[in-house]
Amino acid sequence: MTTTTPNLYQEIWERYWSTLPSEPQTALWDSTPQYAAALDVPRFKAAFGQERPILDFGCGNGTQTRYLAEHFARVIGTDVSSVAIESARRADNPSNAEYRVIDGISQTQVEALSAELGDVNIYMRGVLHQMQPEHRGQLAAAIEKLLGRTGMLYLVELSEEADAYFQRITEEAGAPPEKLVVILQSGITPGLLKISDIQEFFPNHDIRTGTTVINTMHILPSGDRAQVPAFYALIGPGIV
Repeated sequence: MTTTTPNLYQEIWERYWSTLPSEPQTALWDSTPQYAAALDVPRFKAAFGQERPILDFGCGNGTQTRYLAEHFARVIGTDVSSVAIESARRADNPSNAEYRVIDGISQTQVEALSAELGDVNIYMRGVLHQMQPEHRGQLAAAIEKLLGRTGMLYLVELSEEADAYFQRITEEAGAPPEKLVVILQSGITPGLLKISDIQEFFPNHDIRTGTTVINTMHILPSGDRAQVPAFYALIGPGIV
């Protein structure tokens, strides 16, 4: 990003979501749940349980939020972009799904949400790598506040191999994926993370990790869906 001012994240994401058509699956990562949340839920469903609300943190237009609501009693999609949240609200949502505009590095907003909901579970797909390194610790602290003593976090992030993967598919096609270009033109500068980074962000939590991919909406010349190397982490008390 061109600046490190935290509130610029809202400006950038408002701009990004405003450039997209209103129909779903137009964002690079906005795969249907069968290629996203449906692959994740078996890894955390038992650990999350049904007692605590789930925050779909960085929910965008709510594609995965609606799927999570099929499996959990209460799901709240949050995003820094009001444009994304309005898009999510216009969709056909189940009664146990709701949406809120939340800036995850606003201490005031996070504390108010924590006071309202108590301990929560969090599902977070590809959020940390979209932030400048100097702000990732702030987001991790906010997440810890929301988790409280009993909450669990499941996240998916691009791995170190993602950069080489994008370079390769760009070289093979002769141009970068169009949906990635739209992201970069909006001022979003994705980064990369290591599993050790997650361990540093949450040193007081038990963590289980594994490798996975982020299925995208970019179709390769072969006809296959682009699958970006990634990892997942399940974080919280009692993880073995």
